[in-house]
Amino acid sequence: MKITCVYAPVNFHDRQLLWRALSQLSHINNLPWLCVGDFNDILYYWEKEGKRSADSLCMHYFREMLHDCKLMDLKSKGCAFTWMNNRQGGDLVKERLDRALCTLDWHLIFPAAEVFVLPAIGSDHSSLVLSTEAKRPRSSKPFVFEAYWLHHLDYRNIVTAAWALAKCDSINLPHKIRLVSAALSRWSRTEFSNAQSHIADLQQQLQALTNHSQDRYDFQKAFKLKADLQRAWQQEEQYWAMWSRLQWLKWGDQNTRFFHATTIQRQQRNKISLLQDHQQQWVSDEAALKDMTLEFFFNLYRTTGYRNYDPILNQCLTHSETMLVHCYTGDE
Repeated sequence: MKITCVYAPVNFHDRQLLWRALSQLSHINNLPWLCVGDFNDILYYWEKEGKRSADSLCMHYFREMLHDCKLMDLKSKGCAFTWMNNRQGGDLVKERLDRALCTLDWHLIFPAAEVFVLPAIGSDHSSLVLSTEAKRPRSSKPFVFEAYWLHHLDYRNIVTAAWALAKCDSINLPHKIRLVSAALSRWSRTEFSNAQSHIADLQQQLQALTNHSQDRYDFQKAFKLKADLQRAWQQEEQYWAMWSRLQWLKWGDQNTRFFHATTIQRQQRNKISLLQDHQQQWVSDEAALKDMTLEFFFNLYRTTGYRNYDPILNQCLTHSETMLVHCYTGDE
């Protein structure tokens, strides 16, 4: 594994030299790679607030370097910006200059990695805290229909048997759906318990059969093993494709590592690790986060005090205006 700590120059041309050096380093590096530090550049327009808009040329070369080095941006949580000039009023400028970048191989080794941006204290830059073993609260997994179930011969029998357990009427329909969901979940845990080990076992069997002498080579068994292996690969691709929510997948691409990494990034983006309370303090305790979330939505949807509906009612049409836009009849 390779870790590179970066402190990029303020001067644009000097940063270009650094980008070239990192690109050259990536071409000779075959290890999982993490780059972290102050890059003195932003990737997108929304990573800067304040006077003078972001320099599109600088962003272009920064993105080019990431693409050439095959680096992905680890999404950060906490403070949205990592640098500010500590000026007041219209002179205040905030930017996200500090970040952590990694290759796909590194992200697959540390799928739970998270970057936390702490408030800047004693410096104009915020501190970055990289956690590779983030705590994940245990929760009941919701039922998710897997696309690859449809290709299994037992799928229809499992659904038919579970559907027949309850009486067929409209009142029991939700109950029947729950029975089918539970039956499919139990069947999936048994039938597809460990896809990776199943694929490895099929590969070992096929390799052993291929190494047999010609008189001992079983063509029918080899054909069946290849078909089973192709089916297992397809199931794994469909699983990760659905979880990564990429609708344009073509099942024959066999690019499961890419979809796995995409799923990891989406999970990290959707996970809430920090919230700011009424005292502007950052809270990370899981129980406190749940209470804050419940309180927020409870206050959001309850009716309290007088509400002014005039801005909405003023947009409604009067009776005379309604008649003007009403569809005309045949007699008219």
